[in-house]
Amino acid sequence: MESPRSQMKLSAPMLQRLESIRQGSQALAQGVEAVREQVDLLFTVEPTDKGSVQDEKDAAPGSQPPTPPSAKSDAGGMDHQPQWVIKANEFIDANIPRTPAMALLRDRATFCLGLANVMLSALLLLSHPRAFINYFIFKSFVLLGSRWFVYRLKLWHYYMLEFCYVAIGLGVVHTLLAPRSVLLFKTTFALYAGVLTAAVVATRNAFVLHSVDKITSLYQHLTPALVAWLLRWRTADVVPGWGRLSEEGRAAYTRAGFVDLCVAPMVVWGLWAATYYYLIFVRADAKVRERGYATMFKLQTRNPRAPISKFVFSFRTKEQQYAAYLAVHGGTCFAGCLLNLLWFHSIVLHTALILAVMASSMWAGATWYFREKKPGGSVSVGDAPRVAEQADHGKASEGGGGGSAAQAALAWWLRSSATLDATRWHFSDHSVMVTAGASELTCAWWAGLG
Repeated sequence: MESPRSQMKLSAPMLQRLESIRQGSQALAQGVEAVREQVDLLFTVEPTDKGSVQDEKDAAPGSQPPTPPSAKSDAGGMDHQPQWVIKANEFIDANIPRTPAMALLRDRATFCLGLANVMLSALLLLSHPRAFINYFIFKSFVLLGSRWFVYRLKLWHYYMLEFCYVAIGLGVVHTLLAPRSVLLFKTTFALYAGVLTAAVVATRNAFVLHSVDKITSLYQHLTPALVAWLLRWRTADVVPGWGRLSEEGRAAYTRAGFVDLCVAPMVVWGLWAATYYYLIFVRADAKVRERGYATMFKLQTRNPRAPISKFVFSFRTKEQQYAAYLAVHGGTCFAGCLLNLLWFHSIVLHTALILAVMASSMWAGATWYFREKKPGGSVSVGDAPRVAEQADHGKASEGGGGGSAAQAALAWWLRSSATLDATRWHFSDHSVMVTAGASELTCAWWAGLG
């Protein structure tokens, strides 16, 4: 028996409208595909005669999921991987389903854990400062340890030689092993408040609670910013034996100048830069290119139109390019350290800074979750599976008619759009989630009219 809806007669103007919408949707899809091709061309860097070592295959952490090493067909990568990496990827491919249903389950579970982490962090930050720092140490081992394992499988492990990880390690050493060291106290504050806090905005960290990779990136910059605030303004609660210190001993924690907040942290940066240059640009340079390893240098300079790329590749030799890149990195770190002279001496300015970077990360997360607007509200990453399920249900229950055809097209569109463009698949480790874009919105409107 046909449903009442399938027996509805559509007027000629309505049919013409549906046909025009269908044609418009196809034109829009073609336009989107053309834009994607142009974007691909924009980020594809041709070899130059200036020693460029860019690799257009690199992807930023948390963006397009690369092909697992076990699936690589090139001579590099797979052939040079340790046996445990190969076996780990084979185990993941064989035992972890990558279906949309499994993706939703994993993302919902990760979202709940992420939200619980936010609430627990807020509770500890406001009521138990020392416990918050201990929680920070615990998360450092858990999140960064798991990140190294995942990044090793994806050939991204050289990202973990970046300066932010060294700064986090220095802070862990201070808070865990030498919490009463005034030198480490001020150096940790300078790196956390001046460099890592600014990185929240510079790297566009986002509150995307269902993504382990994105929330880890946010943790490694925002949590140290909160630790710096506690070190400076709740010093009595985080420094062991504060009550037994003399007045002079306490005053040492509240006095800091240019040397403490700018020179000392830049000495740490200089030691890191020298080590990084040797490990990445000298010892591992050939390995990085042959095996396709991702590095921050290749990521930051992959767009030839970016200012940093134009500056770096204005030099002829690759040694000069590497040195120019580190000079830019050091200059930005020094600029962040200079602002410590404000943050260290004003609780109002420092608190405003924390609130500003938190607002930035929340806005970035909201932008990620809610991509497009429509009259009835926002379309979020969670809408696509539900709409596709409803479309499948409508197709099965109505058995025909223009409406069911439109809904079938919607279901196909929502699922195939991610296949056509891997950047539409957002993932948490090995999970994926479909997002709705402008083309899907047009198709959804068309299906609703049917």
